[in-house]
Amino acid sequence: MLPKPRLAVLLLALSPALPATYEVGPGRPLARIGEVPWARLAPGDLVLIHWRPDPYRETWVIGRSGTRDQPIVVRGVPSPEGRLPVIDGQGAVSAPGLDYWNRDRGVIKVGGSSVPNDAPKPAYITIENLIVRGARSGNSFDRGAFAANAAGIYVERGDFVTIRGCVLEDNGNGLFFGDGRDALIEHNTIRDNGYGSGDSQHHNVYLHATGIILQYNFFGRLKQGSEGNNIKDRSAGLVARYNWVEGGNRQFDLVDAPAAVVTDPRYGETFVYGNVMVEFADQADNAVFLHYGGDSGARDRFRRGTLYVYNNTFVSFRSDFAILAGLTHEAGKVDVRNNIFFAPNAAEIGLNDFLGAMEFGHNWLQRGWVDTPRNPPRGVTRDLGGNITGVSPGFADADTLDLRITSSSPAFGAAGPLAPGATAFPVSRQYVLHARQRERERGIQDIGAFGWMKPSPAVNPASAARPVAPYSLLTLHGQDLATRSSTWTSVISGGVRLPVRLEDVSVKINGKDAYIAFVSPSRINVLTPRDSFSGETDGEVATPFGAAPFRLRLAPEAPLTFAYNVGSKLHAMAFFANELAMVGPAGPAASGSFNRPARPGDLLTLYATGLGETESVPEGEVLTAPATLRDPSRVKVTIGGVEAKLTYVAMTMAGVFQINLEVPTGIRSGELPVLIKAGDALSQPDVVMVCLAQ
Repeated sequence: MLPKPRLAVLLLALSPALPATYEVGPGRPLARIGEVPWARLAPGDLVLIHWRPDPYRETWVIGRSGTRDQPIVVRGVPSPEGRLPVIDGQGAVSAPGLDYWNRDRGVIKVGGSSVPNDAPKPAYITIENLIVRGARSGNSFDRGAFAANAAGIYVERGDFVTIRGCVLEDNGNGLFFGDGRDALIEHNTIRDNGYGSGDSQHHNVYLHATGIILQYNFFGRLKQGSEGNNIKDRSAGLVARYNWVEGGNRQFDLVDAPAAVVTDPRYGETFVYGNVMVEFADQADNAVFLHYGGDSGARDRFRRGTLYVYNNTFVSFRSDFAILAGLTHEAGKVDVRNNIFFAPNAAEIGLNDFLGAMEFGHNWLQRGWVDTPRNPPRGVTRDLGGNITGVSPGFADADTLDLRITSSSPAFGAAGPLAPGATAFPVSRQYVLHARQRERERGIQDIGAFGWMKPSPAVNPASAARPVAPYSLLTLHGQDLATRSSTWTSVISGGVRLPVRLEDVSVKINGKDAYIAFVSPSRINVLTPRDSFSGETDGEVATPFGAAPFRLRLAPEAPLTFAYNVGSKLHAMAFFANELAMVGPAGPAASGSFNRPARPGDLLTLYATGLGETESVPEGEVLTAPATLRDPSRVKVTIGGVEAKLTYVAMTMAGVFQINLEVPTGIRSGELPVLIKAGDALSQPDVVMVCLAQ
């Protein structure tokens, strides 16, 4: 018999290693991501990257494998307010002890390494809850410059990879997936990638693998002017379901694959269902939502199977063309059932452009549609019956993109059976704004991406995550909050009193009536009542469908800068003094003037809410004269960390403060953070202003 000490050592050696947890971030055992032993990760290991105010500027490769039951997980841990940790490629430092190629292709890379040895292929890896940005031409890291086709996450080789809950923005490509199989891409926000005007080679997503599932993702617009596709796919067996896809040269570009992928038996079938796809009025690129076939000279590899398209909602606000699908091989086929195709402004509406065959049935189609806009036709279409032609599909609110159908919609109960080849993928879920999902209670009884559901008012808790000051503007997002859109301008009592009820909607905060500025099925804007209470309290929205409670935190001061979106960035709503021009990237402004960057010495006007108590303002009345703050010295504004000189601060409309300032000297060029400080409270940290140092 072995001595007890030797027996214990032997048993320990024979026992499997327990999974390890590596925590990175402020106050954690590891300060830097590079301190994680990436070359020695084992099945079940968990890497927790905690949020911190500054981005992690690091890059690394994952070349090890987990197992089906014990994957290797790299997870971002959000801040208490829900902010995800940011991994930024610009100025990034490579994790030590790793040896891998194509470093310039991604911030986070999977596979393609000699240390660790990635043979036979990394597998069962999960990456979740991270913002990944900065992998783009013009940015560099410690080993050189990023390639033009770099991606936030670059999977060079990897099987059973899951990417979940991430935000991929401001990269060449958002996600590039190369050699691999059976990937799951879900609950992500992928937007604002590419290079702008003239760039057609970079996309939000570029896929080469087999057996990929895309579900519950928000695919936003690429960088302004980009002509790349939203989803570029050269894979086999793609299932794209329950996503929201905005913009792109095409929403889905499903084209010829590499030779190794073409031989996969799943190459002949692609499933696109339960998605929302939106084309905007300002788009001047390709008007085709779905391209199926190929785009290279290798016509022998073009897709010649069946593209199943069902229970999607297609929306185009373009005034020129709206085309559902374009097939580029004579043997290609698309089966189109139970879709809504809404194009209210299009001069020409077509179902099938180019070649191949289309069968379509039980769709709602915009009045004026034709089988094919080609003359003479080159493709073949077959009407299966049950199609509905109309002017409006009965959306809850098309103007705000609330595309759920009402019970009076012609799409209600009008769906038909799926194609026999699609029954393995039934419609059981539906998309929830944004990057979420829920059960589709009525299955495929209704046409479109959203099945009808009994109205159930709810407020998104994130709407009230920031503190709110008395007599300031608050936006509540949710669902079933009103029957239609309306604003208070038409119902202000006697031209003086602000309404506390609009379209049978009212809001109470800490038991007091709020003033209703705007209502829609998915959004309510209110002016909060005056209240000396500070701390957590209750609110409630009363709607025609019932009540929706919410929680919020009241504070004496809670500044919020009014801002607008440019790609994925929030830009301060700042105007040059005595001009209609706004501060922003150089280019045409909505006013007909031109945006331009701000320079030191420029006089600007900012707008904000929540700066604190003013001198006497009659509560609940239209403001007829500016109201100054009781203590204007409590308000400060910094641009890029440099304090600006304030020349005027006053409430000029109910809940809206006007701030006049002079851009300070000493700023640098670029997109600089704009912060408003009222007392000890700061405005949102992610608002920027485009500036030039001279």
